[in-house]
Amino acid sequence: FKNKKGLNALVLAVLKKHEKVALFLFETYLKTSFKTEKEFLENIYYPTLSPHTAVALATYQESTGMVQGMVKLLNKIDGENFRPKWKWAYLDTKDQMGNTALIFAASMGFEDIAESLFVGGASVQVKNRSGGTALSLATQNHHNDLLGCLIGVLEFELNDKKLDSSFFVNHMTQCAEVAIKFHNTLGLQIILMARAKKAKESKIKKPSNEYLLQLALRENLRD
Repeated sequence: FKNKKGLNALVLAVLKKHEKVALFLFETYLKTSFKTEKEFLENIYYPTLSPHTAVALATYQESTGMVQGMVKLLNKIDGENFRPKWKWAYLDTKDQMGNTALIFAASMGFEDIAESLFVGGASVQVKNRSGGTALSLATQNHHNDLLGCLIGVLEFELNDKKLDSSFFVNHMTQCAEVAIKFHNTLGLQIILMARAKKAKESKIKKPSNEYLLQLALRENLRD
């Protein structure tokens, strides 16, 4: 059932922050028999809204308990009616700006929500239309505790061989440049410490941490 604006009961419950109702309806959708990933996404995907998913919409409203509950349900339900890979497609759905729920949570510093999302399977590697990632936006907005957690996720994926050291070092370089641009001194320190550990393992020698520190010093003197 959808109203005149194309919103169904689940979306309305999320918008009105009726957590128990929203979680009940979300679980009901997950237990529905879907034959394909496309069919699954179309039934809990809302093209009239940005963000498009119930999880993302709850994230935008900083409804922490609702996001945590939905992520738990996504990880709990399995079987003939639901395929595990659909979970990742759902969590990493992008809005019109290319932001996922995790990217938005990181940009706003919603630590508990972000933690639920990346622990639940949301990717920290996704980029939005401007090239921003959860890490770079957390850096830009000085959410340094969250930045440290996100770097930890990338390090885990690196150790688990889900990404290579070159990707990690390049990502850290991007975040270091963001930290310099937005004068996030503590964030820069966190990033360079993580970068130094893996720079030797990769074949990427430039820019060096020393160069990035000099660049940061010049930027500070210029201001």
